[in-house]
Amino acid sequence: MTFRVCANLVGVSILVALSSLSPRISEEIQRGAMFSTAIRLLHLYSFGTWIGMQFWVSFVAGYKMYFTLTRHTFGHLQSQLFPVYFSVGSCLSTVALVTYCLLHPIQLWNGAEKYQVCGLVISVFATIINAVYMEPKVTALMMERYTYEKELGYGDSIGPIKDKALKQDEKYLQMTHRFCVVHGFTSMANILSYTGCIVHLWYLTKSQDERDNWNVHGHIVRVNEANSRRGLDNIPIEEEIVAVNEDPFNRPACPLFEGDLCLDPEDRDVVNQVTEETDIKRNVIRNKKKLWPGNKVLFFVDSKLHHLRPKIASAINTLRDRTCLTFQEVDSSYKGDYIKMYQGKGCWSKMGRSGGAQSLSLGSGCEYVGVIMHEVMHSLGVWHEQSRPDRDRYVEILWNNIKPGRKKNFKKYGHGKLDSLNLPYDFDSVMHYDRRLFSVDGKKPTIIKRGRPWIKLGGQLRGTLTTNDIHEINALYGCKSHSF
Repeated sequence: MTFRVCANLVGVSILVALSSLSPRISEEIQRGAMFSTAIRLLHLYSFGTWIGMQFWVSFVAGYKMYFTLTRHTFGHLQSQLFPVYFSVGSCLSTVALVTYCLLHPIQLWNGAEKYQVCGLVISVFATIINAVYMEPKVTALMMERYTYEKELGYGDSIGPIKDKALKQDEKYLQMTHRFCVVHGFTSMANILSYTGCIVHLWYLTKSQDERDNWNVHGHIVRVNEANSRRGLDNIPIEEEIVAVNEDPFNRPACPLFEGDLCLDPEDRDVVNQVTEETDIKRNVIRNKKKLWPGNKVLFFVDSKLHHLRPKIASAINTLRDRTCLTFQEVDSSYKGDYIKMYQGKGCWSKMGRSGGAQSLSLGSGCEYVGVIMHEVMHSLGVWHEQSRPDRDRYVEILWNNIKPGRKKNFKKYGHGKLDSLNLPYDFDSVMHYDRRLFSVDGKKPTIIKRGRPWIKLGGQLRGTLTTNDIHEINALYGCKSHSF
């Protein structure tokens, strides 16, 4: 009894303590690839062990022992097994829940992650209820009934007692009724716990391709909004001062426009030139000073992004192989213009070549090829697709479904400083909004295709360029004939 109570108190204490620190710890976990891997391993180990225990004890061992061992031997074995089973289960389910929350900060939860957390929470509390309250009562009632059976000379048979006389014994019937009621609740709680685990298992078995199909820009905005809500209240002042002084790129120097753009004054002039003249066919900058000279893009990858190097390489290689641009990595001592990829707060970039070491942030939640490609394309000079001046011919903005204060993110760009590349509107572009982005309730669409309002919009996290994405970059940099 002491072991059971202590184990569950420790489990609940860990849950409460770590959950309260989850946002901060989650951020630190995302900064260390090895530590993150260790947490994932701990989660899979605790969850896998617990769901395996539940299946074995509930559906295999229990039935096998009931029809193999004598009645009282089975009962005594159960009285020793179940306290340990529920106590260990409480700890394992708690660890599984806490590690999942550490790996998935609450600010970034989507529908699937909410369902999984609910399933794990149900498993934790159903198991703790069984361990602390239900199991001791079931064991006490079972031993009371077995003692009475032994007094009457029963208990050495295998399986249920079939003696009609005993089944007519009023005292025994009352004992059996009390036992069955409490045992029924215990079984229901155990099945509820197992069902909660199955919910999590269901989502674990979904392929990475499903996550890769999420809209790129929708995911970027969700990450950036989560970082802005997180705030700085829980960060020590000295730590923040040192971070800012040592790394001037630690935070964008301006508010993010359209969810992921840190604009220079010249770029803001572009977005302020709203017009109904819709001769522009594509959203790219006309100012050649904002393009990379010689079609050569220089970039630097901060050491804290070492765990993202394979994905950064994938994004860069795709752009290099399918466009006329070349990419060269430099070190931090380089004095010219280059893109500085670092682990900041959120996913955002400058627009085009802005001079010097220009920021491109890849923080927690930005670990996708599509996100990296999206931000790099901003750095090349590509704007969001749905903001082109002629967009109303192709899509409809549902203004009433947009969050208050977010309608500015659906402005059309002016044509004064954009270039006409004579390319059609690209609904699948990696630079296009998701159809529910900035939705007032997260469900209502904010931008839909005219005539086909149900189709998905925008590129996916897997990072696939459309033909028009490729044509756009090649045309922007004056090499339309480039072979890819």
